[in-house]
Amino acid sequence: SIPQKKINNAIEDINNVHLDKTTGKLTKDGAVLVEVIQRYSFANIPVDYWFREMDDFKGDKSLLSTYKEFTLDLKKTYNEGYNICFASSHGRGKTMTASCILKRVVEDAEYAALYVNLVDIVNLLASNSSADQETKSDARKMLFSIDFLVIDEFDSRFMGTDNATDLFGRLLEPIIRSRVQNKLPTILCTNNTNPDDLFNGALKASFKSLMKKFKIVAAI
Repeated sequence: SIPQKKINNAIEDINNVHLDKTTGKLTKDGAVLVEVIQRYSFANIPVDYWFREMDDFKGDKSLLSTYKEFTLDLKKTYNEGYNICFASSHGRGKTMTASCILKRVVEDAEYAALYVNLVDIVNLLASNSSADQETKSDARKMLFSIDFLVIDEFDSRFMGTDNATDLFGRLLEPIIRSRVQNKLPTILCTNNTNPDDLFNGALKASFKSLMKKFKIVAAI
């Protein structure tokens, strides 16, 4: 969903700085940067975080320490299926931290990653259009199997009714369950300080069980 013009503009900026005027070609560093930008866009990492780094992060120290822990050894993180839930109120740096983690993942080139938010998942998978069946199938496969997944906006403010809450939960539960069972690293970002309370009934019990597989990082 990254606008193509944003990608083009970033690559143009790289060309302006890293073009070798003698050969008329990009320098080695410039070529690497172009490849990195393309990987960021393919992973759907929000443009706002492409050129922002945790070195400049002024937010909660628990987010920074979790970022360092997660990215220190990506092979280990992947093999162990390390799951995180960043839970706090608005503006604490959850999305930035998750985005910077995905940047390190795709820069490694060995792994694939995807950033989505909960509403995107629901809008896509709940569509009844027959023309979208192939797209839905591809999306489900990616959500279930991609190496690293970030699901942002995992919170109650989009669930205005009991029916909406049930729909969101029924679509999300099998994705998270499958990823937990297959040890695929998943990062959830929520504005609900207690994510166990998002759902009701059987879904509440199921999510409470699944969340035991996540490290809950409560940013202050």
